[in-house]
Amino acid sequence: MGITSSGLISGIRVDELIANLLQIERRPITLLEQKKKGFETTGAELSSLSVQASSLKEKARALATLSSFSLNNISVTKSSTGVDLLSATVGSSAVPGAYQVQVKQLAQTHSLASQGFVDNGTTAVAGSAGTFSFKVGAAGKTTSVTVSTSMTLVQLRDAINAADGDATASILSDGSGSNPYRLVLTAKNPGAANTITISSNPTTLDFTNKKVEAAYAATTNSFAGTVSSNSGNNYTGTTNKSFLVKIVTGGAAGAATYKYSTDGGITYLGANGAAYNGSNAITTQGSLTNYIDSSASSNSTNEGVQIAFGAGTLAADDTFTVDVFNPTLQSAQDAVVQVGNLTFSKASNKITDAIQGVTLNLLKADSSETINVTVTSDTSDMKKKVKDFVTAYNDMLKYLNDQQKYDPKGGAGKPLLGDRTALSLQRKIQSLITSVVPGTGTDINSLSKVGITSNKTTGQLTLDETKFDAAVAKSLKGVTRLFIGLGVPSNSQIEYVSKTADTQPGVYAVEVTTVPTKATITAGSSVPSAGITAEETISVSLYSNATSTSDTPTATSVTFAAGSKINDIVNGLNSAFATKGMAASASNSSGTLVIKATNYGDDYKLVAFSTLAAANQSGIGTTPLSSQGVDIAGRIGGHAATGVGETLTSESGFLESGLKIKAPVTATSTYGTVTVSSGVADRMADALEAVTKATGSVQTRLSGITDSIANIDKEIARKSAQISAKETHLREQFTRLETLLGQFQTQSQAITNSIAALQNLATTISRR
Repeated sequence: MGITSSGLISGIRVDELIANLLQIERRPITLLEQKKKGFETTGAELSSLSVQASSLKEKARALATLSSFSLNNISVTKSSTGVDLLSATVGSSAVPGAYQVQVKQLAQTHSLASQGFVDNGTTAVAGSAGTFSFKVGAAGKTTSVTVSTSMTLVQLRDAINAADGDATASILSDGSGSNPYRLVLTAKNPGAANTITISSNPTTLDFTNKKVEAAYAATTNSFAGTVSSNSGNNYTGTTNKSFLVKIVTGGAAGAATYKYSTDGGITYLGANGAAYNGSNAITTQGSLTNYIDSSASSNSTNEGVQIAFGAGTLAADDTFTVDVFNPTLQSAQDAVVQVGNLTFSKASNKITDAIQGVTLNLLKADSSETINVTVTSDTSDMKKKVKDFVTAYNDMLKYLNDQQKYDPKGGAGKPLLGDRTALSLQRKIQSLITSVVPGTGTDINSLSKVGITSNKTTGQLTLDETKFDAAVAKSLKGVTRLFIGLGVPSNSQIEYVSKTADTQPGVYAVEVTTVPTKATITAGSSVPSAGITAEETISVSLYSNATSTSDTPTATSVTFAAGSKINDIVNGLNSAFATKGMAASASNSSGTLVIKATNYGDDYKLVAFSTLAAANQSGIGTTPLSSQGVDIAGRIGGHAATGVGETLTSESGFLESGLKIKAPVTATSTYGTVTVSSGVADRMADALEAVTKATGSVQTRLSGITDSIANIDKEIARKSAQISAKETHLREQFTRLETLLGQFQTQSQAITNSIAALQNLATTISRR
C-alpha cells in the first residue's frame, strides 16, 4: 500500500495538491504523446503512400514487357471431318491476313530395324569382335561402338545410346513366335536428308534385306508335324506384318485347306488373295511349290511368301504364322506444305518461314483438305494494360495532391503536407509522364503522341483510344519503345541481355579487346586408324571455379580396350561426362581427340592425363595436360566493362552503367553499337522501385519514424517513473508534516492542560 496523508490535522487537501503538482510534471509527457501521435499519423500515411506506389509499380511492370505489345492472334480451322491437321502460333512480326494451307506430307524420321533375334539379353549378336558404325545424312558424323563376341542385343542398344550419335537405338518385340526381338535405329531429326547409313556391321543383325521369317506353329495346335516357309531374303512387300494361316478343313498336306489373314485375323483371304467366302479355301502343300495364296504369279497378294506342311494330320482351327519384315520401318522424308499457290518442302513438321511471323506445327497430312489460317490484330490486351497504368497513376497522383491540401478554416493540413518524400515523388512521377522519352525517335516520343494527355490543373491522365489505335496502326514498334526500354545491337554477333535502372538511353559502341575462350585440351597426336594398341584409361577433371584456390573439380576416368578408335573414345568420354554432369564434351578433329569445356571464361579449367604414353594411343599421354578458359574483355560506350565468360557488363559511374551484353566472338574488333531506349513504363517502375524497396526513401522514413516512436516510448516511460517517484516523495513529506503537526498539537494540548491546572490551583489558593 502506498503512503497516504489524510490532511486532517493540517487541513490541507493533500491528494488535490499532489495531483496539481504532478499535472505540471506530466506536461512534457503530454507533449511527447502528441509528438508520438503525429509520428504515427505520418507513418500511416507513408504506408498508404507505399501501397499506392507499389500498385502503380506493378501496373508499370506489367506494361513494360514485350509480350504486352504482341498484338497478333491466330485461328486455324479443322478439316471437313473435324480433324486438326495443323496448329499455329503467331509472333509480333506477323501480318494480319487469311492464308489457305494444305498439308500434303509430314516430315518423318528414318527408322531402320534388324531382322528378328531370338532373345535380347542372353545370345551374343556377333561371332567376332569389331566396330559397329553408322551416320545420319551424307555429311553427318560417324558414330562407332565396339562390339565384342559376348555382346547381347541389350548391350549393343545401350552402347549405341551411350555414344550419343545422331540416332537412338531401341528394342522392338513384335510378339512373333520365333525371333521376336528387333534392334531399331531411329534418326533424332526428321527430313529426307537424315537417312541412316550403316557403314560397318560385324554383327549378325541384318538392316539391309527384306526377310521372310521361319514359319511358326501355335502351341495349341493338334498338328504335330512340321511347318516351313521360304525363310530368307525373299520378301517382296514393303510393310512389316505377320501372315496368319488358319486351317479350314482337316487332313494331311494336299487334302487339308486353309485361309489366311494379314491383319491379325480381323479379315481373311482365300485363293489368289480374294476375300474368303467359305468356298475359296486354299489347299495345303507338302513342299514349297506354291505361294501362300496358292498362285505363284499373284505377288501383289502373297508378296513372295511360301508355306508348306510336313507329314501329319492338320485339324480345323490349327494356326500358323509367317512373319515378314522390311528393314525400313519408316522412310526419311520432308514435310510438304502448300500455302496459297506456293509449295514448301521442309525437313521438320515445325515450319517457321512459310508465313511471316507464324509457326506452323503440322499434325496430319491430307492433301484433299484446305485449312484456313487467319492472323488478326487485337489491341484489347495491350490497351487494357495501358488503361490500368493510367488509372493507377491517376489514383496515386490524386492521393499525393490531396496530401498537399490545407484547410484554412480548420487551421489543419494533411499529414504529408510539405513532406519532402511525398513532394519529391510527386514531382518525379509527373516529370516521367510529361517529359519526352529518350531513345525513341521523333515521331512517337511522348505520351501525348499516342493520345494520353494530362489535365493542366489536376495532372490527371486521359486516354484517347482513337488516337492510341491510330498510333499503334502507324508504328507498333514506336509505341512499344515509348513504353518499354530495349537494347538493340547493330551487329548480329552481339546479344543484348539486360539493363538496370541506372542505364541511360543512348547509343553505345561495343569493342572486344580480349576474345572469350573455353578451356580446350587437344591431344598431342592422332588416334591410329586401326585403334589404340593397348588398353588405356583417360582421366579428366573439370574445375568450375578455377580462380579460387579451394575449388574441387568434378572428375571421371574411362578405360578403353585395345582396338578402340577415335569415335569409341569420344563416345565413351561424352557418356562419362553426361553421367557425372560435367559441363564438357569430347570431339573428333580429323582423328585427334579434343576435350572442351561447355562454358566460357577463366572459372573453367580442364585437366586430362592417361595411363599410357601418347604414341599409338589416345594422344593424351601420361603428363597432365591442362587448359583454362579466358574471360572476355572490352569496352562499352568507350569505357572498360567487366567481363565474365562471354558477358560484358558496364561499370557504374557512366551513362551505360549496368548495360549487359553477350559477345561470343572469335576475334578482337569493334562490333557496332547497342541502342538503348528507356520507356515510360519501365522508367516509372524503376523510379518507384527505388522508393518502395527496403532501402528506399519511403521505407527509410518509416524505419526512422518507428525508431523515433520507440525513443519517445522510452522517454515517456522514464519520465513516468520519475513522476511516480516524485509522487511517493511528496506523500512522504506530507505524512511527515502531519506527524509533526500531530506532535505539536499533543504538546500544545499538554501545555494548555498544564496552564489550566495552574490557573485552577491559583484560584483555589486565592480563595483560601
